[in-house]
Amino acid sequence: MQRIGILTAFVIWICLAGKLIVDNNCRTMEPTEVFANQDFVRMEGDVRGFGEVGVTYFSKEEKEMLIKSIASSMGIEPEYSLSDVITEKSSEIILTKKAKSADINIRLISVSENKGFYIEETHYVEIFLNLNENIHCASTYRDLIEEIFKAEDIQGNVTINLRGMIEGTLNYSRKNEIANALLNQMDATIVSENRGSELFTIYAYSPQIEEEIITAGKKININISEGYDEQKNMTTIYFSTPLNNLDY
Repeated sequence: MQRIGILTAFVIWICLAGKLIVDNNCRTMEPTEVFANQDFVRMEGDVRGFGEVGVTYFSKEEKEMLIKSIASSMGIEPEYSLSDVITEKSSEIILTKKAKSADINIRLISVSENKGFYIEETHYVEIFLNLNENIHCASTYRDLIEEIFKAEDIQGNVTINLRGMIEGTLNYSRKNEIANALLNQMDATIVSENRGSELFTIYAYSPQIEEEIITAGKKININISEGYDEQKNMTTIYFSTPLNNLDY
């Protein structure tokens, strides 16, 4: 299994960066530093990487080797939980671990398609780090997952989703004040926006962030949006790079 063996030759800094997930000791980086400067009563965040491994045959043992190799490259010690989920058309191997700075979930998803004479499997990897309130390492974790994807030739993307909570509802002026402060500190240019009372979302591009996507011929790497929870009487400001893939 050449693909699985690639991670054994990983560069040293990747291993050291992975230890940060366990040790919770890293330098605050953009854009988390900018987000943390706002007046939130609570902050949460997560980092999610999702990509396609490819169409190939993996035995169950090889699937477990791959997911364990990814975990090892992230500095995750063997004290984790490994489980299987099998349906008619797909199977999953799921690795879960509660570390000092994040709750970690790594999934290897295999989707089967009947080709008549044979069954074809396409494999996907999802790495999800729930940072809770430890958002200061989000950029480091994003870089780590991107390097793992590169080493394993996994075609996908990595998203940072930060959430800041403010008690009560926000008027139009306050929403714009927070959004504009985030955009200005990131030296971001607005690509498109809808600053309505029902839907408040902004798409922008910042040269301070390396990652980007292209839509309608324009670069985007920042998505700011807002949601309100009536039961909790809490407004949540979402700051995502490059896009918000959460419900809000």
